[in-house]
Amino acid sequence: TLLFLKSRLTQSLILDPDSNRRPSLEPPHRLIVEAPMKKFSLTALARTQIRQAIVAPAGRSASTVFGGHEHTMRQTVIGIKASVTLQEHENPGEATVMVLSGRITLTSNGDSWEARTGDLLLMPAGRSQLSAIEDSAVLLSVAKLGRPGVSELESDLT
Repeated sequence: TLLFLKSRLTQSLILDPDSNRRPSLEPPHRLIVEAPMKKFSLTALARTQIRQAIVAPAGRSASTVFGGHEHTMRQTVIGIKASVTLQEHENPGEATVMVLSGRITLTSNGDSWEARTGDLLLMPAGRSQLSAIEDSAVLLSVAKLGRPGVSELESDLT
């Protein structure tokens, strides 16, 4: 198995994991994981998650599109039934919420932002809460700082 290390200057090194050389994962380098290209219809996933949220006892449903415990970044499509509020959660690093369908409110540190289809919200540091004004679907993108894994919000949804 070979690992590819790629710098911002797009120079690639092929490192043999059996050699004594250790790759540096400090910026400006990053580990490149080769994976097959995949295409998803976020519109179709949003419709599915909204349908599932409407009939779910908790009024929410989620599906991971990319990432998982072994990745730093994770993207999850979340369907939320109208009038449902997701529990307040800590932002584990850098996160965005893109509204795929519907209208939501993001509340954090005493401030609130309303967003509708097509809007992208940058989640502030600290604790945040997400509420659906109408049946909605969002794409939650989280890059955990410090270690790969699942965010507190995503773990509650799975």
